[in-house]
Amino acid sequence: MVTGEEVVLSNDLPGFHGVSYCQVSARNVSLGRLGRMLFLCLLSLNTGLLAMASALIGAWPVLPYAGLELACVAYAFYYLGQFDGDYERLTIAGGSVNLDSCQRGAVVQHQFNRMWVTLTCVRRGQRCQLALLYKGKAYSLGRLMSDEQRVAWSRELEQQLRRTTA
Repeated sequence: MVTGEEVVLSNDLPGFHGVSYCQVSARNVSLGRLGRMLFLCLLSLNTGLLAMASALIGAWPVLPYAGLELACVAYAFYYLGQFDGDYERLTIAGGSVNLDSCQRGAVVQHQFNRMWVTLTCVRRGQRCQLALLYKGKAYSLGRLMSDEQRVAWSRELEQQLRRTTA
């Protein structure tokens, strides 16, 4: 459901001057808003026809349950749609590390001194949690990645944070 995608930016892009590393992870929205609406319409048509056919043969108590089912599916699609734009972007540029994350439309940005930030990778069985430690606070990383992706990224990120700029 989630994809992690590495993007290495060149120094000549506008707005990204001096960026040496950038990692973006975002949700895999395989069924967009239009797709969800189309699926809901088709499901409504199918459920509605079956409920009406049942009512015509005398099983009228099916109607409210069919409506309740469609309302639940519509709410689930609405709720999931609120997370469509979520992303996490970690950028390393010179002596700074920037962490931008968007969750349900709220964008939070953090900037760290590259020499003072520490990456921690805590593994408990198959689970893996990543965080950046800076000035006594832990900033969670990789919430949109799978555990395997977080483990692989922790190795790569550790190398990127250790590199010094010439």
